[in-house]
Amino acid sequence: MSLLRLNAYYRGCWWGVPKLLKQCPNSTPLWLSLANVEERMSGLSKVRAVLTVATKRNPHFPELWLAAIRAESRHGSKKEADILMAKALQECPNSGILWAAAIEMARRLQRKTKSSDTCKKC
Repeated sequence: MSLLRLNAYYRGCWWGVPKLLKQCPNSTPLWLSLANVEERMSGLSKVRAVLTVATKRNPHFPELWLAAIRAESRHGSKKEADILMAKALQECPNSGILWAAAIEMARRLQRKTKSSDTCKKC
């Protein structure tokens, strides 16, 4: 599929997403799908905006936080990913997927400490 056709396809499929998000603001799959499309079409700035709104409206959904963290990491913003991870762990302190991601993101020397922190929290 050519890039122009792909662009038209994504734009055509997602014209109704804001209306759907108003009806179902807690739909994690809808937020993640929108973020995925925006990342492919527009890059980091759009996906950052989408996931910021998503995490503000749904602060206790670890999947949204993890998507934001991974988006920042994919685009080379390690510092921003670390900041988001700290916020995510404050909002969802018992989330296993966030703690697993925190261990992966930690430097090699800090992984043992992170692992013991995880055992205490979860």
